[in-house]
Amino acid sequence: MNTSEPNPSPEDEGPNLKFAAIAGTVVLSIMLIAVVFLRDSPHLAEKRHVLATIPPLHSLVSAIMGDSGTPVLLLPGGTSPHGHILRPSENEAFYRAQLIIWVDPTVETSLPQMINHLPNHIYLLKVGTLEDMTLLPPRRGGLWQSGTQEVPVTQGETAAEHDDVNDPHVWLDPQNAIVWVNSITNNLSTLDPPNAIYYRENADALITRLQALDAELREQLAPFTDVPYLVYHDAYQYFEARYALNPVGAFTLSADRPISARRYSEMQALLRDGDVKCLFVEPQFPPQQVERLVEETGVTMAYLDPLGVGLIPGPELYFRLMRGLGNSLATCLGGS
Repeated sequence: MNTSEPNPSPEDEGPNLKFAAIAGTVVLSIMLIAVVFLRDSPHLAEKRHVLATIPPLHSLVSAIMGDSGTPVLLLPGGTSPHGHILRPSENEAFYRAQLIIWVDPTVETSLPQMINHLPNHIYLLKVGTLEDMTLLPPRRGGLWQSGTQEVPVTQGETAAEHDDVNDPHVWLDPQNAIVWVNSITNNLSTLDPPNAIYYRENADALITRLQALDAELREQLAPFTDVPYLVYHDAYQYFEARYALNPVGAFTLSADRPISARRYSEMQALLRDGDVKCLFVEPQFPPQQVERLVEETGVTMAYLDPLGVGLIPGPELYFRLMRGLGNSLATCLGGS
């Protein structure tokens, strides 16, 4: 005798079929809603491969992009962009990008030759010499340039061309950063039109914060405009010009090379006079020669960081970097 359960009749299948139909309709509705949501939420659209070279630049790009994606940081803050040779992973990220945002051949000295061989579909934005920025020539003479040392010439650059090169550390002026923000926003909008309004809203909020930062630093540093000090290398001219500070020279003219005996003697004589309040070094360069000079002269040594060494990359890095400069200068020049 057949003891198996009887096959259900069409009447018995009715509730199950109705449930399956309802469930299918619900799933389809959810999928349609998701499609509409993604279509109407441009910052959740296709991720764009955007690359920025140095941490301050990457920070501004990150703030503009917001939830639309995270830009790739090519050169970590602990490495000097001058002469940095890309590792295989960095090289891969460079050629995978859809938009590469960089400063200038005198900052990322290893990139120009690579850029010359980029495929045409990769967009490039060089922000070092944008229109409406404040651009300053390199400081020459006195303790900014010794008679025995010349300002180094970038690979592929002639001496005549070097005379026309601007000081490349333009990001240390918040007003220049605002020019960067507007240009980056325009280029991102061209690359990714569905997010254009979103980028512009983020950029406007970022510009408001940069204007407030500028006013904050000006108030903080106003008491120290006449206090003389030395820097490790001439990386802070834009910051110093913006806030009317009083640097008297640079310890070295090429941060990647030891200074000459003559240069060391010049620094020693200056510091023994007692007028210079502080000597600022940088965390990415070993300070052995500076430490010996500090022991011999009694000058106070402190740190300035133009790149964001040790700071977490992202939208807040630029603000932490700039406030770090202000706090270090105010503390040392104020005698604390």
